[in-house]
Amino acid sequence: MDRAELQWADYLVFVLSLVFTAGFGLFLSFYKRKNSSSEELLLASRSMHFLPVCLSLLASLLNASMILGVPAEIHFYGAQAIPVVISFNFVSPLAAFVVVPTFYNMKLTSAYEYLEKRYSYVVRVTGSFLFSISLLLFLAVVLYGPALAFSQVTSLSLPVAVVVTGIICTIYTMLGGIKAVIWTDTIQMIIMIIGLIVLAGVGSSKVGGFGAVWQIAKDHNRVSFFEWSLDPRIRQTFWSSFFGSWVTYCGVFFSNQMMIQRYMTVSNVRDAQISIILMMFFASILIVLVVILGWISFAFYEFDPLLQKRMTKADQIVPLLLMDILGDQNGLPGLIMAAIFAAALSSVSSAVNSLAALTLEDFIKPLYLKLYKRDLSERMGTRLTIGFAFLFGAITIGLSFAAEYMADRLIEATGMIWSLVGGPLAGVFIMGFFFPWVNSAGALSGMLISLVLSLWLGIGGIVYKITAPVLPLRMGNMTYTIPTQDPSFRPGYVIETTHRHWR
Repeated sequence: MDRAELQWADYLVFVLSLVFTAGFGLFLSFYKRKNSSSEELLLASRSMHFLPVCLSLLASLLNASMILGVPAEIHFYGAQAIPVVISFNFVSPLAAFVVVPTFYNMKLTSAYEYLEKRYSYVVRVTGSFLFSISLLLFLAVVLYGPALAFSQVTSLSLPVAVVVTGIICTIYTMLGGIKAVIWTDTIQMIIMIIGLIVLAGVGSSKVGGFGAVWQIAKDHNRVSFFEWSLDPRIRQTFWSSFFGSWVTYCGVFFSNQMMIQRYMTVSNVRDAQISIILMMFFASILIVLVVILGWISFAFYEFDPLLQKRMTKADQIVPLLLMDILGDQNGLPGLIMAAIFAAALSSVSSAVNSLAALTLEDFIKPLYLKLYKRDLSERMGTRLTIGFAFLFGAITIGLSFAAEYMADRLIEATGMIWSLVGGPLAGVFIMGFFFPWVNSAGALSGMLISLVLSLWLGIGGIVYKITAPVLPLRMGNMTYTIPTQDPSFRPGYVIETTHRHWR
């Protein structure tokens, strides 16, 4: 496969970016630290400023799968998933003014402590267990994504890229706790924003400006935002994108330990609310930016790289675009690859910390209290927190090697994983917040029945794939429509995709 590769200057910028962000995050986590208790490792002693918390929330939301997957979605299928941005803005105010005050005033460490106080301990451990499993699967896809991108533009093998990425974020998460995660997220988010702006700016200028990008995308049906059909067999409609994403984001904001744990690290409710509102504003802008990257990639390639077999998977379009546009600018490709990795490091580090928190708070402490009739000591809790961070980091690295076979495309893989479990979990939290007459038996049975239905739909979508052909691709002055049975392309990457009736 013909491809440009990173030069020595790019490697230097890439390595320095990762070392600087991880090292600086560790330094700030230890600077003026009063203790190394489990509360410090998991909640930063509730001393964080709202701005780094905002950027950390943003980094967790805009993971590497989104940066790689959304431009590929736009390039090959058009912009019919744009209603996701609208639904996101309907969820954030509920999170800021309903969820945050509830959790903060209860002084929770684990989001699932709420389920015990509202329902019962059985509901709590069931929800925590389901979330932990889905988070591990999600992490495998998130870590695999940038490793795939890195192997596309370097001679480094994919397994080595996965292991190196996983080790880096596991180490600073173990040592620095949530404070290191938040500060590192902040720096990584700044790098990511700069990288995306540079790539979009230079890419659009090489096509002839954003006006030319828009016109080419419009001429080839890449800017049709709304498909109003009610036919569930259509891959993306307004209704499936809006309502499916609304449920998914309810799960993210209402029951996702990664997000809720950050709400708890600031000193008061008002700062937590400000961090969410700011995050909502910045996220909307950045999602639009990655959509524009998809239009730029389509406009830039007069001869589509998939048809030329310069890539094997749709999700490789961003690293390929990066090298074709900036490959001759020493250092810039390395910076933008660091931006893609930054998103993965953020997601993995925050998730590893959250999994350690859930395991300690929801399982170990209650079990220890039941067995020994006393609370777990602070010293032992700190050691267990560090140990669990190492364990879950290692598990994530192992699962990433199976990510290639979990789903065909990153954006679909992450969406499927979150929707299978996120919907049932969002439901049990929403019932707790807004329906006071729901009891423990109703919450538990509803969550499990919903999970069974979600698994049935998700697994059925994998087994019985519905062909979703890509939009016509450019070949000079002509367009080419890929036949659904064309043997020259590997099925399951672009030609066939997993279709789900519900997201």
